[in-house]
Amino acid sequence: MRDKVFFPGLNGIRAIAALIVIVFHTDQWSHYFNLSSYGFWDLRMQSYAVVLFFVLSGFLITTLLLKEKEKYNKIDFKKFYFRRILRIWPVYYTVLFLGIFLIYMFPGSIALGENYNTIKVLFFYGFLLPNIGFYFGLSPDLIGLLWSVGVEEQFYAFWPLLVNKSKRVLNILIYSLVFYITLKVLISYFQITMGGGASLEVLFSFFPFEAMMVGGITACVYLQKMRIMLQVLYHPVTQVLTWSFLIISIFYKPIHVPVPLPIIFDKFIHAIVYAVIILNVSTNSKTIISLENRFFNFIGRISYGIYAYHFLVLFLISLPLRYILPSVPSQIGHALMFISEIGVTIIISHISYKYFESYFLKYKDRYTLVHSSNHSVEMIQTQK
Repeated sequence: MRDKVFFPGLNGIRAIAALIVIVFHTDQWSHYFNLSSYGFWDLRMQSYAVVLFFVLSGFLITTLLLKEKEKYNKIDFKKFYFRRILRIWPVYYTVLFLGIFLIYMFPGSIALGENYNTIKVLFFYGFLLPNIGFYFGLSPDLIGLLWSVGVEEQFYAFWPLLVNKSKRVLNILIYSLVFYITLKVLISYFQITMGGGASLEVLFSFFPFEAMMVGGITACVYLQKMRIMLQVLYHPVTQVLTWSFLIISIFYKPIHVPVPLPIIFDKFIHAIVYAVIILNVSTNSKTIISLENRFFNFIGRISYGIYAYHFLVLFLISLPLRYILPSVPSQIGHALMFISEIGVTIIISHISYKYFESYFLKYKDRYTLVHSSNHSVEMIQTQK
């Protein structure tokens, strides 16, 4: 017997975030094809799409943890971390080692960051500290994007412990968020520096745990059925405003609300907006925009692969295309660049999911107490 909580649309959110990242990154690194950039990547919407991933991850994982705790009165940490390993590590380390191999095979062809050193890269990225490595200039183009995967793994090193120990989970999560934001503000205010004049404020910007905390708090609001709060968040006006915020950010430029300390609060505001969108899409029967369709479900299912592989694909397909695309009219060349990069990345990600990732996901189910499918979250009942 299984109790189900239906969460439609989450694959649609993943799909939107993944497509934003790949389109903006392709424009950013169009020089690999010997083409000029359109320049829209400089608006940095790709980094806000990563925030969208973070909020979604915090929302979903916190839901699963709370459901597990509700059923079993505790969280099985061993099974939780096995699930994370089986879902994240195979692709993560594949990209890491393929990236290092290609850097070795094509010396001088790949931007490596200001302080590239293979041993240091293997240390920071191998021990799931890529965001720290990125901060110290260890950001080779092929694997630098793994920094965000490291952030999630670091966050989930302590988040289940926090959820498990708390009797009033929502309260402790709010206190944790306030504490973390306050810590960042104090670091910014006192302008604490590290060796060589590096700023601790900038280092902490590579630990955007607050975005995942916002997702987790949103999950608590939904699961605890906070009626008045949900009425406000579900209201059509709230939905119109938040979707308008996202659409304008994607197709015009990211909205920047004038706030002090934008390095801290700019993406935090985006995280709150994205949390409201995620909540409506996945839990509101009167959502004004439904993301439940075959295309979004397909792209969302393979979105991790799209994110992780897309730079490897970009570099490899650029090797022949850099000699072809500059010789055709500019608009056609750019169109072929985007189409080939997106198309090949989707194909590779689908193959990876079907024939590589699924092998590990099969074993992941053995450690699953609360099951997350493409369309629902299910509580697996133990037999007594």
